[in-house]
Amino acid sequence: MAGERVLIVEDDLITARHVQDCLQALGYSVTAVAVSGSEAVDKAAETRPDLVLMDIRLEGPMDGVEAAGQIGSQFDIPVVYLTAHADENTLQGAEITEPYGYILKPFEERDLRVTISMALYNHRMKQELTKSEERYRSLFENMTEGFAYCRMLFEDGQPVDFIYLDVNDAFERQTGLKDVVGKRVSEVIPDIKEATPELFEIYGRVALTGKPERFEIYLEPLDMWLSISVYSPEREYFVAAFDVITERKQAESQRDAALEELQRYAGRLRQLSRQAVSAQEEERRRLSRELHDEAGQALTALKITLELLQSDLPPEAESLRQRLGGAVALTEETMEQMRLLAQDLRPPALDTVGLNPTLEGLCRDFAERTQLAVDYDGAQLPPLPETADICLYRVLQEALTNVVRHAKAGHVRVALGCDSEGVSLLVEDDGQGMDEGATVPAGIGLLGMQERLEMLDGQLEIETPPGGGTRLRASIPLHRAQVEGRKGDDTRSPG
Repeated sequence: MAGERVLIVEDDLITARHVQDCLQALGYSVTAVAVSGSEAVDKAAETRPDLVLMDIRLEGPMDGVEAAGQIGSQFDIPVVYLTAHADENTLQGAEITEPYGYILKPFEERDLRVTISMALYNHRMKQELTKSEERYRSLFENMTEGFAYCRMLFEDGQPVDFIYLDVNDAFERQTGLKDVVGKRVSEVIPDIKEATPELFEIYGRVALTGKPERFEIYLEPLDMWLSISVYSPEREYFVAAFDVITERKQAESQRDAALEELQRYAGRLRQLSRQAVSAQEEERRRLSRELHDEAGQALTALKITLELLQSDLPPEAESLRQRLGGAVALTEETMEQMRLLAQDLRPPALDTVGLNPTLEGLCRDFAERTQLAVDYDGAQLPPLPETADICLYRVLQEALTNVVRHAKAGHVRVALGCDSEGVSLLVEDDGQGMDEGATVPAGIGLLGMQERLEMLDGQLEIETPPGGGTRLRASIPLHRAQVEGRKGDDTRSPG
């Protein structure tokens, strides 16, 4: 490219003048004309030309070859030899300086232009290549990942060893292995093939197929975990880049152990919760039976006694008769309250007539007490375990209680259903619903229902459908209910 600066080194002044004229005619500028090797080195240092045209044979102690060698090594300036000597010995001696070309005297101007252009281009390419290699080497040496370039050795098509051709500093830092270049891995880590044959299988496969792979492996001889990415730049060679992940693996192992321990604790907690619910229901059953049998019978006897006393009074004891009538009414009211209390604690109907009629009775009693309209849509169910029966009963109890406390509803619909998937209970009201974005209410009662359902692999869903109101759905998988039923067959007893 025209405009480059050229230093001429020629001890024949007529030839030097001719070369200068040709260069200027081609658009190059001449920085200086030197007539000796030492002067050429000095002018190169002083003017820093883009190229040197060097006569091989110069007068004085330093010939052109020596001068070219110093200029190339000290200043990285390309040299093109200008010579009338094309004999093999002369050219062979000049080759040691790695010149960028030769121009034989006498020369044509076209030869001068082509040779100089090619020399400048090749020098630029060499500089770019050097910079690229330096960048690569810098990245190679400063990358945090370990890096190894290796050649895989095969016997009968099977990988048996590999040779380290190059490694970076991170390789040595992370593995602790020193001076491995040129050595076989069996020399560096004698037991590695026997300890980790899968490493050789993967490296060998990649070296033959060229398909990159990524994997994690434990190297027992080094007592470390590695995450390795391996690819093949050419057949039978591979490059492995790796990170030491021993700390991560240890952390994962500790995490897994902690999770396993947590799962054991969660299992124990579920078992304790199941036992607590069972004990609670058993205590409710006992209290309900005592209220129904003992206290109920005592109140019934008291009512009969009061009625007998009332009937035996003489006509003139009207005031006392009215007072006894009031006592009888109070006794009847107390008996009804005790019946409802016993019903809440443990409805005997669950053990006698089953879940469907019991839920229907609960809805009827609720409607009578609250004056709310309640529609019940029941279904015939297969035999269910006690845990499933009482769970769905408690869900309906809690749902109806929430309707009274929070919904401000006028109508409630309750539906019990069963299909091949499981048993479900739906409770809908036409009340004010929940605020948009609200989550499942975190009341103690509903949390308790969620826990009961989770013990049976069930679910509790609560939502506000378009148009208002609240919809609650409790479901229990039928297969789990049947399993629980078989577990509970030996413990279920009539109320």
